[in-house]
Amino acid sequence: MREIKFRFFDNHRSKMIIGDDLDITNCNVISQCLSSDEDYICMQFTGLKDKNNIEIFEGDIVKWGHANTYSSESFHRIAEVELFPSLQFRILWYFDTHKNCKKETDGHIFEFGRFSYKDTDKHLEVIGNIYQNKELLNES
Repeated sequence: MREIKFRFFDNHRSKMIIGDDLDITNCNVISQCLSSDEDYICMQFTGLKDKNNIEIFEGDIVKWGHANTYSSESFHRIAEVELFPSLQFRILWYFDTHKNCKKETDGHIFEFGRFSYKDTDKHLEVIGNIYQNKELLNES
């Protein structure tokens, strides 16, 4: 069974609130977040950890394809983690290793349950999140 966890992004302080920082003194954060307050953005844990044992939350930016053995692939994928309507990875941009250049997104969405290769999730690497690393959203 998947562990249910949340983290929150504080828009005013540009700070992520997670783990030990999220205690009883932060109850107002939770109630404000759940009441659609724009001061705090709530993100849910996906139940996955990346190849470095980092927990993956919605809103994280991950990459994969950079450390695999699939010789036919030449693209690293950079994607935003989304949980709704299901766990999926929306491509933000690609990196073409053969041409050593970035390629714009085609908007493709990889649904977690439909990854082509076995254990693709074991190759994911968290490289940031959409709130603190906006430079990763549309690199070109």
